[in-house]
Amino acid sequence: MQDEGWYQLLHGNVAIFMLGTEMEMGPGSDQYLFLEQGLAGVNRSVTPWVLVLGHRPSYYVDDSDKGGAIDANSEQIASAHSSRRSGAHSV
Repeated sequence: MQDEGWYQLLHGNVAIFMLGTEMEMGPGSDQYLFLEQGLAGVNRSVTPWVLVLGHRPSYYVDDSDKGGAIDANSEQIASAHSSRRSGAHSV
């Protein structure tokens, strides 16, 4: 686990990535690079299940200045790693 607020763990044949949704997660950020590298390292024939989670929903609206940034970054990550198994890492 990492002190940064995000981490990865393996539970049987499931890779779990927990993201800090109130921290920077846009392209080029440490958290984004962590996810990119982690997804690239999953052997899908051994670990067919991949979960990417955050403590807040991926899409939500609030009145704070953080809400919009989280929404935009979540969308960028989701687009890069489509849940239809057509993304760069078949997530």
